[in-house]
Amino acid sequence: MAIRNYTPKRRAVSGITVPQRSILFSLFVFYIAFQITYPLVHGNLLLRITFGTIFVGVALNFYHSILSQGFLYSISLFLLIYLYAFAIELIGLHSHWPFGNYQYSSSLGYSLWKLPLIVPAAWIVMVYPIGTLIKRIKSNWSFLYGAIGLVIWDLFLDPLMVDAGRWQWLKVKPALFFSKEIPLSNPVGWLLSGIGLMALISKFPMKRRKTNPSFWVPYLLIIWTIFSSIIGNLFFFHHAKLALIAGLLFIIWVLPLLYQVQFGQREI
Repeated sequence: MAIRNYTPKRRAVSGITVPQRSILFSLFVFYIAFQITYPLVHGNLLLRITFGTIFVGVALNFYHSILSQGFLYSISLFLLIYLYAFAIELIGLHSHWPFGNYQYSSSLGYSLWKLPLIVPAAWIVMVYPIGTLIKRIKSNWSFLYGAIGLVIWDLFLDPLMVDAGRWQWLKVKPALFFSKEIPLSNPVGWLLSGIGLMALISKFPMKRRKTNPSFWVPYLLIIWTIFSSIIGNLFFFHHAKLALIAGLLFIIWVLPLLYQVQFGQREI
């Protein structure tokens, strides 16, 4: 009688339920709607739109994380991002390193040691999509790739917030040649702090689950950010050089991710 080796089958990964997909899609639509509204309003309404964009962005990313990796994983990851961002921002505010000499406006709400509590939450909106997707890149340098993504994303964000008066740079020179109101120290600071944070996130263990919402949310968040940032800076915010240079850098940066969508591993 022949003896056959038994190899257990891997658990099949199924999609999320229709209600879960509807909630995820609704949050995504709300996030886009807030951003579309941003260049069309002013004053207190603009401030509310800014807060709303951050809150909905955090909710969208957190819900996606729960669906893909579970509640405990999500709480741990989001706390890590928030506390890391809080610590780096606090150091930056009071030592002028690594970003430079800057200060936040009181319009950003409740603060602790002059740091608005909303600011580390804004990091989550940027960090989660990039941090999630770099796990799909099989490279020992994925943390550096993720950090560069944060640098480019902030090239668009910082001039927008400076123009709106949410923060100001007290020392600008030497400045970026395509964004004169932003010091060169800012992208350097984002690169250094991003390397540390992405290295931590890359070590966060991801597990295979029976249900998975797929990775369309973080991918689309990044694609939308590229598209909306280029269009917004070209036609609404009057930063043509920024739109063209940072836009080109962002498109080049995202190409490996698009390649991964087409040819890479579908599920983690």
